[in-house]
Amino acid sequence: MKSLFFSERVSFFLLVVFSFVLNAKEGFSRLSIFLAIFFVFLLFLKKGKIFLIRDYVLPIIFLIFNTFSLFWGGNIDYVMQVSSAIIIGYAVFAGLKYGVPISILVWGMVVAAILNIAFSYENIGYFHRFEASRPAGLIGNANALAIFLSFVAFLLYFLTSKKRLLIKCIVFFLLYFVFFFTGSRKGLLLVAMIILLIGIDYLIWQKARISPKRCMVVFLVLVIFLGFCFTKFSVISKDVLGVQRVEALLRGEDRWSAQTRYLMIDQATNLWLEKPFLGWGGGGFAINSGFGTYSHNNYVELLSNYGLVGFCLYYAFYVYLFAIGWSLRKEYLSRVGFLIIIMLFILEWGFVSLGDKTSWILLGIAAHCIIPYRGVI
Repeated sequence: MKSLFFSERVSFFLLVVFSFVLNAKEGFSRLSIFLAIFFVFLLFLKKGKIFLIRDYVLPIIFLIFNTFSLFWGGNIDYVMQVSSAIIIGYAVFAGLKYGVPISILVWGMVVAAILNIAFSYENIGYFHRFEASRPAGLIGNANALAIFLSFVAFLLYFLTSKKRLLIKCIVFFLLYFVFFFTGSRKGLLLVAMIILLIGIDYLIWQKARISPKRCMVVFLVLVIFLGFCFTKFSVISKDVLGVQRVEALLRGEDRWSAQTRYLMIDQATNLWLEKPFLGWGGGGFAINSGFGTYSHNNYVELLSNYGLVGFCLYYAFYVYLFAIGWSLRKEYLSRVGFLIIIMLFILEWGFVSLGDKTSWILLGIAAHCIIPYRGVI
């Protein structure tokens, strides 16, 4: 494979950074689609063909189905949001398969993460309000920001040099911010999963030897730290949102948010049963449910909006990647992609990834890690 031109690496880096920076605000988030189209056009000029479309054919079929759903209902803004996310995911996938180093993608996401943390600083106090509906974009939406930052930490650890102190410090900082300052339950779940995976990677996959004394020291430090954070007499527990959220869950004071989501899932199921095959069209749940927003569950969101046909078309790509990833799970990159798919499967019980750019970029990364290189069409 010939070496890439400098412009392609730079445009890919800018695509990654601005996809997440522009996604910080709802009004600007759609501008990133033009960067994706521009980057795909650069690849087209380089190869003269539409690159690797056969490995991305399932999402493209769903994109077409999503567009045609406007004929039987739905909302054009919702449909455009979903289509934009799919195209951006394809641009990332094609760029990586074409030969752009994955380190450019990871460090682009790190830069975007730092910028989003800086932009969201003034909104940190807002995150403790646990509304069922939060604004679109990363800023102001605790769940979206927490999911993005957590996956940046995951990719930084598993797709770069783990031994570098800088990498470990950035991973720790990102997970620390997610836990202590977003107050997102999904963020707390992801932090726990990533810490567990890092432990498995270190102990099993790397087969590292750990002295019992070091384990005891780490365990004692962890116990003391958690005890300090969660005690009723702790000073910081009054101000740290992650601690507040966990304490609220333990006291049963955070039921309103969960109850609202249960009602949404129930209403989405009822809407699906009324139109089981094609659904109500893109954005149909928000229009017809009375809630005026998405359902906070990707599975019922798909069923109510696109019916059983759309549901199968959407998750066919997941199943495809899952099957290949499982067969190649002994290979390191395939294992990373496989883990991304598993985490998305779990998250989507309480998160709508359908039109989320972060999720589609993650799918593009997972596809790159899992699917062997087979050239252009």
